[in-house]
Amino acid sequence: MSDVIVIGAGVAGLAAARDLSAAGLSVTVLEARDRIGGRVYTIRDPRVALPVELGAEFIHGLPRETWAIVDEARLLAVRLGDRHLWGRDGRFAPMPAFFARMEAVMRRMKTRGPDRSFAEFLAHQRHIAPAIKALATRYVEGFQAADPVRISERWLAGSGSESPDERAQFRVVSGYDAVPRWLAGACDPRRTRLCLSTVVREVAWRRGAVRVRADGPAGEVVVRASAAVVTLPIGVLNAPQDAPAAVRFAPALAAKRRFLAHLAMGQVARCVLLFRRPPPLPPRTGFLHTSRSVPFPTWWTAEPAEVPMLVGWSGGPTADALLARGRAATIEAAIAALAGLLGEPVRAIARLVEDVHMHDWRADPFTRGAYAYPLVGGATAGAALARPLAGTLFFAGEATSRDEAGTVGGAIASGRAAARAVLRRR
Repeated sequence: MSDVIVIGAGVAGLAAARDLSAAGLSVTVLEARDRIGGRVYTIRDPRVALPVELGAEFIHGLPRETWAIVDEARLLAVRLGDRHLWGRDGRFAPMPAFFARMEAVMRRMKTRGPDRSFAEFLAHQRHIAPAIKALATRYVEGFQAADPVRISERWLAGSGSESPDERAQFRVVSGYDAVPRWLAGACDPRRTRLCLSTVVREVAWRRGAVRVRADGPAGEVVVRASAAVVTLPIGVLNAPQDAPAAVRFAPALAAKRRFLAHLAMGQVARCVLLFRRPPPLPPRTGFLHTSRSVPFPTWWTAEPAEVPMLVGWSGGPTADALLARGRAATIEAAIAALAGLLGEPVRAIARLVEDVHMHDWRADPFTRGAYAYPLVGGATAGAALARPLAGTLFFAGEATSRDEAGTVGGAIASGRAAARAVLRRR
């Protein structure tokens, strides 16, 4: 028997396990995958000098939880340039103050009063130019992975940042998976048991007692504890009971259902293209955007590094529709979109592509999406989900973060907050 069971070895679960084991509690971490990290998913391809990120890639701003690990682990993080280019048919123009423009739109939104969708908010803005409205819609779809018709205006209004440092983005040069590896290594090995390839099926609980039943590599695993930290993604918590990798809670999470109903998993299609030789890009290219309505409207390079790799990004309903068509069709759409952006024949760009890496988080049964966002009426649903049940079930994960939902920093902070809540009950 352990003192605490942690369900999930993403950064939220590992952060909770680290703090709990440091406080002297015995912890069992159950992870469905054969690796740690969750939606931090880094692979290394010998054909390219940088790691390939198929999940989280950037440190957004200056979240102290993430930067404390970067400092303690002595990781090298580089700041990305803020050079955004607007392109079409091989012609490019600077897009100055990209984030400042988006902030100007966000500042018009209301944090109080009746909630509405972002799309409804935009429809009532007569003083915003149509081109900026279109750009803001793609921004919400891409950055939040959200459906503009469903995402909460009140939540978006409270999630904006103002300072250039808060808008800055950074990349961990050695790979983002260094962060969960450091967290796992910081857990007290005398008090922490990590079980990989262990798929939780049932969480039976009552005040002061939890029994988790899971399928492990050698058969059924049963673990008991006095508390559990649940870091399952919203897509899994909202999955039908007969869905693959669904988790049954007994009794059911009736007190959490209305909050879960106001949270949705956003979808993202990311194609990482590796090239035999670099495609014809403008000098010092960072981010590329197109004014066309195409499946992949946003691209970025590995800048400031120069490697033959480009990331194509699509979010929200467009990504959902793309991924439903399958891997081959998604890759074909990415290459066609890039060719149109660069003003090159599709066949010419396709010949340059050596390989493509992608991971379909939508079809992944252990996530069922990229990251969460609140629906209309759910601006505070994530924070409400984080509240413990009967001093026994504690909830963490990026969706529960009040200020940094959808980010690694938010997930780490939520795991540490859950650990503090567990320790307070003792």
